[in-house]
Amino acid sequence: MNFRYYNTGSLILFILVLSVLAGILMTSFINPLLSRLNNETRTVIDYVGFLSVPAIIGGALWLVNRIGWRWTIFKWLVDVPDMRGRYIGELNSVYHQNYGSQELSMQMVMEIHQTASELVISCFFLNPKSDTKSFSRSVVEQIEIQRDNSIKVSYLYVNRPEQKADPAVGIHEGTVYFIYYPDKKRISGAYYTERPSNGTFEINYQSDKLLHRFNNS
Repeated sequence: MNFRYYNTGSLILFILVLSVLAGILMTSFINPLLSRLNNETRTVIDYVGFLSVPAIIGGALWLVNRIGWRWTIFKWLVDVPDMRGRYIGELNSVYHQNYGSQELSMQMVMEIHQTASELVISCFFLNPKSDTKSFSRSVVEQIEIQRDNSIKVSYLYVNRPEQKADPAVGIHEGTVYFIYYPDKKRISGAYYTERPSNGTFEINYQSDKLLHRFNNS
């Protein structure tokens, strides 16, 4: 777990308040209950450490990181857009070669896995001309809130073909940036690769369910 998208001052305050509340909970409720248990059971509980102030703080932070960050009540602590889900649309690519440029339109699916501390972006592509598929996954990601309050996401990725590919669709690295429109749940972006090639894409939200593949089959 990392805290790069958390408000530092709010996080410190949150941990301090949790420490006080956890201490009160331990003193007033948990310790009296534990005192009624036999020595062997108390020894096991103490060894495991799941009933302690650090454990309570850790559990609360885990809950916020996994689920709570999406709730309005925790926006003061961590305020990032909820982009989770599966998006579908089209990618328009231009592949630059010695004898000229080749344009290609591909079907595109983007799946976003997100917590307060993690963002993983997976993309699946289908070339309708050759019926070949490829897959990419982000390796470094960054969410930025722009001056106009628009949401920009940029990331580095590695793309791999899902089947034996010709040189034009081999393994390669690239950079993507996109703007997320929360009111429409739409993503518009562009990409650049080392091959060299570049392109743009427009995709729209489909569902919360991640399939981890191009289609249902």
